Amino acid sequence: MIYPALNRANFRSRLFRETAHYEDFLGIVEASLNFVPMRILAYCLMPNHWHLVLYPRADGDLSQFLRRLTPDPHAALSRAHPDGRIRARLSGPL
Repeated sequence: MIYPALNRANFRSRLFRETAHYEDFLGIVEASLNFVPMRILAYCLMPNHWHLVLYPRADGDLSQFLRRLTPDPHAALSRAHPDGRIRARLSGPL
């Protein structure tokens, strides 16, 4: 199955304030792929949220990948954001 995943900052705050933030996030995605082989069919990064279209290879890969992916960017980016208020929203299968 193919799954959409997104993560949006609270109160329309910006997750990515400069080009380096986008690059850092993509580095975290790449590092996560080293631990969980996930097929990423599409992605879109916007200032206050991101979208991924994921196609897991095995049962459990989706949750394992998102657990690896989600906390790191928030911790790294929240240090640069004074409000630090970020929430995750995951969707069901397409």
